[in-house]
Amino acid sequence: MVANGAVRNDASFVVDDDPRPTDPPEHFSNTTDDKHCDHTELPIKSPNSFPSLNLTEGSPLVGQSLHSIIEVELLKYYSHHVAPWVTAVFSGRPQEVVARRGAGIFHLRAMSNPAGAESPLAALQMIACFVFARTLLFVDTIPDTWERNFHGRGAFMYFNKFDFLEATQRQIWVALLTLILRLEIAYYLMKEGKPDWILELACQIQTKFRTNFRTDKSQEILGASLQCLKLLIDAMSFSFPMTQACDKTTTPIVSGASRFEKWKELVERLYEWHTGRPADLKPLVELENPEDTFPTVIFTNGAGISSNIVYHAAMFLLLSNKPQLVSLDEQGRNLGIDATQILSHWHAYRICGIAINSEPDYTNCWDPVMIAVFSLVARRMTHRSQQNAILNCFSRLKATGWRTDSLVDKLQGEWTFVI
Repeated sequence: MVANGAVRNDASFVVDDDPRPTDPPEHFSNTTDDKHCDHTELPIKSPNSFPSLNLTEGSPLVGQSLHSIIEVELLKYYSHHVAPWVTAVFSGRPQEVVARRGAGIFHLRAMSNPAGAESPLAALQMIACFVFARTLLFVDTIPDTWERNFHGRGAFMYFNKFDFLEATQRQIWVALLTLILRLEIAYYLMKEGKPDWILELACQIQTKFRTNFRTDKSQEILGASLQCLKLLIDAMSFSFPMTQACDKTTTPIVSGASRFEKWKELVERLYEWHTGRPADLKPLVELENPEDTFPTVIFTNGAGISSNIVYHAAMFLLLSNKPQLVSLDEQGRNLGIDATQILSHWHAYRICGIAINSEPDYTNCWDPVMIAVFSLVARRMTHRSQQNAILNCFSRLKATGWRTDSLVDKLQGEWTFVI
């Protein structure tokens, strides 16, 4: 499959459903099979699953040998996922770049280990290396070119595989899962696409947190932050269109009435979170400013900045994609809040106000989710003073290492068009 640094991805394989020896056919079709297997799930398929195979015409088999169905799946997986990674290593490219960009070794090791062969500590080390490598890649890469960390749901099964005896290991495991979850959320926010399987991962993280963590002030803040993060995923699932990567079998089509009820439920849950959040997640200062500038919203810690940006992002998405049946005035009365606070631009202003007025030291606490949210709402701003404030904030982010130039260029292009 690998020759002179090149990989052939047009390999086709003959399927033998019968384990008994048999005379091999003389030829098979040379048609390209470009359907890639899932990274970690290798479903067993019947011979009818490979309509491109023709057992009577084409090139002769190499070695005149047949393959069982599972062997075919493994060979296809190797051809499409592992071989390109190995080829990159042997082609002379910097190995640290290859290691950061490929999840192939992570998946290959996870698949190849028999049940019980991998210790929890070894699993913790492996996922830590993978998550930190992917995080570095997000930092080093232009945000609008971020890529998904996983394709398919196999990684979810792997994450749910271990029970850690030590409390420290459990805390590290949940922290790592949360970090990879935030990277996936950032990708979908930047692409404005419906999240795929990450809602299940968010639920798993919440379950592990509730059952394994002691109750104290810091854990209360972490628990509230995780809850708000899951609500953002729910809002994204409601608001964004389905992408090709989504599993359509797990994304039911809802009627107008059901969509209306779902919207109301999410808005009420978000507002309940907002009113009941811990004191440390509430702003120290919150001042309204003239309409052409952003409000002044200041927090005393990075957790407050992050979780409230997540909250306002979820509300912004829901209010920007409200069903036709929704009356905002009625919804405001039901929640007991001012009508202006249930407008999408009110929450967009809050996101910008939090980002722009936060202390410079807290700029170092930004992560891909906050970058993606800030970019999303910045496009809606039309006042020149607002745009200048946003550009200054992006300059601060760039100074800390984020590659924001392309985001700024796109914003300026859209703003020019609006003006």
